Amino acid sequence: MSWKEWIENTRYTLYRTAVIQEQFIECVLDHTPKGGTILEAGIGQATTLELLRDLQYEVYGFDLEE
Repeated sequence: MSWKEWIENTRYTLYRTAVIQEQFIECVLDHTPKGGTILEAGIGQATTLELLRDLQYEVYGFDLEE
């Protein structure tokens, strides 16, 4: 794969990931009371948990890979 193809594929993947993360956070905001508790399984680098924590939710997470 050429460098140009890799950049184009990666950019799409990063954009798609950000959109999915935004949709998940919107779902949480719609269905969880402010300050509520959230447990996320498979947190990866915990980016979503950090965003939810910044929105004043009590967050917990785990990832079986670590």
